[in-house]
Amino acid sequence: MERDDDSPQLGHVTVDRRALDEPGMPLRELAASLGLTVDEDDAADAPGDGWRMLRRDGDVVMLGTPAASAGDWHLAQAGLSEPQPMLSVHGDPLRLRPSRAERRWGLELRWPPLMTADDRDATDFVVDIVNVGARRWVPDGDSFLVMGGIVTSDEQEFSFAYMDSGMPAAVPLDPGEYARTRVGLGGDVWRGLDPGSYRLRAVLVELGLHAEPLTITVTAEQIDRARASARRPARVRRDERRWLEQQIAECRAAIAAREVLPSVAEIVRSEPSSQGAVDRIAELLSCDLDAARGVYQLPLGMIGAGQPEERLASLMRRLAEL
Repeated sequence: MERDDDSPQLGHVTVDRRALDEPGMPLRELAASLGLTVDEDDAADAPGDGWRMLRRDGDVVMLGTPAASAGDWHLAQAGLSEPQPMLSVHGDPLRLRPSRAERRWGLELRWPPLMTADDRDATDFVVDIVNVGARRWVPDGDSFLVMGGIVTSDEQEFSFAYMDSGMPAAVPLDPGEYARTRVGLGGDVWRGLDPGSYRLRAVLVELGLHAEPLTITVTAEQIDRARASARRPARVRRDERRWLEQQIAECRAAIAAREVLPSVAEIVRSEPSSQGAVDRIAELLSCDLDAARGVYQLPLGMIGAGQPEERLASLMRRLAEL
């Protein structure tokens, strides 16, 4: 089976390359073979034929069919573990993109000389995205967001969180050109660190491009300075706390919605106004209007098994660290 890194993407969704060339079948016939009911309102403007399964991730299935515009695809998805699983068709077609491995061809992440200086005593890290290929590198809807981690060995994994909004857009690079970008670190990296020798790792997130681990020495002064700079004014902390609490409420509402997903779908289908749907969802889930609005606007895949629970756990950790 092809690795995700080598598989093409529709938008940010990784799909099975072989499935793209399959003949396809009528949407309702394919849905019925999977035990799914089609949301007829969602599917009203979608093509009726040419559908095939493009990806299955646990109980979540992704179906697709070519759109009228070359290279674009209509997508639909559903959770098979639901009591009455319903197939939801995405509103707008997504463009087929090459795999991450293909899109990053010719690029390397390199630590600049200032990162390896013996007298370096900074807590901000940067890395160069270098075009080492023989032709111009052109982004394909990608960003230059780089995230990093401070670990004790080359093999140690590191995790990070980021928001899709506000990511630095990638720019074309001619052969030999580079873009220097900041390496983002999670807010809790410095909190549990002791002075000593570590390995700094970095990854260009959307392209899955990793830098060679860099040996760094972390001093007590660096740690104190980083922790001090991470302290935010009380007003900022209050704002973040409110945001986290609202996101947590939305995650809990999404978990509750999964248990009554057919009822939520029926509300969305039958209610003529968005506000009316939000009001009824709030009543159904016994949550506030903001959480209900979050459920109303949430992509179906984010209600799938494990998705809201993982996000909830991450948010709860961040709230506890404030």
